[in-house]
Amino acid sequence: MDREGMRRVEQAVTPDLMALDVTPPDGRRFWLSDSMLPEGRRGQIKPTFTITQVAKVFFARSADWLRWLGTKQNAEGGVFELDGQALEIKRTESGNRVYTLVDVERLAHALLEHGKIDGVQFTTAINILRLMAYQYKILTDQDMTPRPAAGQLPIEGIDRQINEIGKKAAAQAADDELRQRDESCESCQRDEHEVCDVAYEIAVKRNRGLANFTVEDHCGCYFAAPDKHTGG
Repeated sequence: MDREGMRRVEQAVTPDLMALDVTPPDGRRFWLSDSMLPEGRRGQIKPTFTITQVAKVFFARSADWLRWLGTKQNAEGGVFELDGQALEIKRTESGNRVYTLVDVERLAHALLEHGKIDGVQFTTAINILRLMAYQYKILTDQDMTPRPAAGQLPIEGIDRQINEIGKKAAAQAADDELRQRDESCESCQRDEHEVCDVAYEIAVKRNRGLANFTVEDHCGCYFAAPDKHTGG
């Protein structure tokens, strides 16, 4: 990776863009395809990574770990394979392995499929890949916007649902107030709570020095407005 690429990796550490759900949009299986990758002035695909960079940056492991898995793939198979097909390993003219972001994404899927990394490592690798693709303007702002989880409404849907809940709560409160008035005594229905029988009962018990007591006979509005019944 060139210096520009390393600088962009450092800039890509943006927690707000990290997401636990790394499912690609629009029903795609992968975030990236070869046709999405930009080319440099000489027609070379960018960015590209060495085996050491891939192991350390995306998986927090050593290059020896990735080489060892390559040895197992050559001897037994079932490591660098996806859907039963071996991954293509690109090499430079000098024979060194070289990876594009597309290669890294397929590699992460293969390693997860064969149990060489866990879900957290996979999610982290894909998020780093997404951030780098964003820095290289391969992915857009819309691609990086967290999408609602399964069954979760979009923002406008949530706002609408909150408004509906608020309206129902207000209507219920109004119904409760009407019911309380209907079940209240005549004094309370006239908002003269201080002359209500409950207010009188409270006053008598307090005059007897009782700090804690239970109101035995109460009208419908007492529990909704107990403070209004203390003037009797």
